[in-house]
Amino acid sequence: MNTINAKFPKKSFNESIMEYNDEKIILLGHGSGGELTHQLIQNIFRKFLTDTSLDESHDSVSINLNLGSEYTAIMSTDSFVVKPLFFSGGDIGKLSVIGTINDIAMSGAEPIYLSVAFIIEEGFKITDLEKIVKSIADEATKNNVRVVCGDTKVVERGHGDGLYINTTGIGRVLQSKKILPKNIEPGDFIYVSGDVGRHGMAIMSEREHLDFKSQIISDCQSLWPLIYELQQNKIELHCLRDLSRGGLMTSLVELAETSECNMQIIEDQIPISEPVRSACEILGLDPLYVANEGTCTVIVPESQVLQIKKNQAFLNLKLIGRVLDKVKEKEKAKVFLKTLYGVERRMFRLMGDQLPRIC
Repeated sequence: MNTINAKFPKKSFNESIMEYNDEKIILLGHGSGGELTHQLIQNIFRKFLTDTSLDESHDSVSINLNLGSEYTAIMSTDSFVVKPLFFSGGDIGKLSVIGTINDIAMSGAEPIYLSVAFIIEEGFKITDLEKIVKSIADEATKNNVRVVCGDTKVVERGHGDGLYINTTGIGRVLQSKKILPKNIEPGDFIYVSGDVGRHGMAIMSEREHLDFKSQIISDCQSLWPLIYELQQNKIELHCLRDLSRGGLMTSLVELAETSECNMQIIEDQIPISEPVRSACEILGLDPLYVANEGTCTVIVPESQVLQIKKNQAFLNLKLIGRVLDKVKEKEKAKVFLKTLYGVERRMFRLMGDQLPRIC
């Protein structure tokens, strides 16, 4: 009889996690690469993440992009440390899928593959982990994205704050249709796809226990359906940018500087919901710098404006400004906000981090 097995008999998944605590929790052993890791993978991750590529059980995965000569691959990676892990409109699992899908979609690309890596703190509840992995699986399925590989690490209590997730995505786009900031031209019109600041305020209202008559629900959603619809309607897209950390204004300043074009934004045309506006006033925040997770800017030439206006599918697109002139050599492009009082105010990137741990 094997002496090691005699001393440490093999236990079931439930037995292994129950012997330390009446509530099922993550142990350091679940990150060891041994039997507990195997059981965690089989009983939690493979329960919901069922793509056949995972059957290879190898250190890497073989995938066939089937791009063809006319397509190019798009790749993006992102890490998620949101607090709290569960919030109105989603959780860290849904957010980790949406965040990477949206980054890929901003190049006009169709998301195809996703990897997911977990850094879990010892003591994390198994039931919460299961909910989060299910959210990942549900959102990936909803967006026709395959989760083809992943990784798990466990850190000691007090060193991980529950759970962090990293996702890397691969998509494809026609080489002739790749969307970049350098495509922005003077005379272009600037739209936003929805009201701004909702995700950041959904997180902060729960974190600060703010009670409003209308609950603030995160805008956490995939932007690929909108981008696909724009492409199917042959809307010429010069640039797209999701409004995550730093919010609307930081994104626009980045685009202005990259494209070397000045921009003007009209304040009273920017959609901001009343609950978000109220929450920002209470917390002393500017909603134009608050993050979104399902809203983007859409920049198109003037020739596309009428087509967008006539199409019922694009009712949520709100025109907020225009691209002005190209800057002279060695000058830095600027974004100007025309305020409610008709005064132009120069906008800058967000300084510091007014809303930590929101994505």
